[in-house]
Amino acid sequence: MSKIKMFEQYHNTRTNFDIIEFTSILEDVDKYPEKMEHITFELLKEKTDKFVGKGFYEKVYEKSKIIYDKLFLINQKIDLLEGLAENRFETILKKYNKEISLSPVLSSKSKGNVAYSGFRHFGENLNLKSIFCNILKDFIWGTLSNSLHKDIRTSSEAFMVNDEKWNVLNIPKNKELYNGSVDNGLIEYIEGFDINKYFHTSILFRLYQWDFKNLKLVDVSECDKIFDEFFKLMKKVLKIDLEVIPTTSHKYHKVISDYEIIILVK
Repeated sequence: MSKIKMFEQYHNTRTNFDIIEFTSILEDVDKYPEKMEHITFELLKEKTDKFVGKGFYEKVYEKSKIIYDKLFLINQKIDLLEGLAENRFETILKKYNKEISLSPVLSSKSKGNVAYSGFRHFGENLNLKSIFCNILKDFIWGTLSNSLHKDIRTSSEAFMVNDEKWNVLNIPKNKELYNGSVDNGLIEYIEGFDINKYFHTSILFRLYQWDFKNLKLVDVSECDKIFDEFFKLMKKVLKIDLEVIPTTSHKYHKVISDYEIIILVK
């Protein structure tokens, strides 16, 4: 019996799971939405209200819908943009045996809100529930341990959250329940969490080659020239405000000459 089938059977007959199991469910719904149809938005709201706190479900759903709508519109234009890229850069792409591809992406920042570290790629499987579960899972995981990566939930009561005093949003005011493991960093993360700063609609630009047997290397400066010209074209076609994520998101694999850039959609 497959892992997914076992998971479906287990959770179809049991809804009294703990907060750790809930995050695992969120991850599976994100990855396999078509296999997890029994996890409805109604159930997600019920469990979000319980484990996180009232009102948080609505914030995540609203942000997820905004990201989904933007990614959906981008998805509709990807074939057009890739076709334009093939025509515009036909000579140089054939010279180096390269292709240009675009993918809709949900980008997320790390717990410290310093840089983007999470990139959930979508294609034809773009799904609102996946986006919702990805965002909610990331937030909850960020609250399960303190700045020293020490688990804060150690009792059955803390895991089951059958009393609202144990929910995530109540951690700061009930920190004495956690035996000193709740530090200022965790409190600041929960109280200062801004969903609009942590999660964004993005596009992945790739200049790559499938055929490694006849690999032809291209200098990164040549890749930059192609991207700069194509970036202007993207703005005209999509008619939306775009911004390249800072240099940490630029990936250039010298050995296989694979070039990637993440673009933020404002």
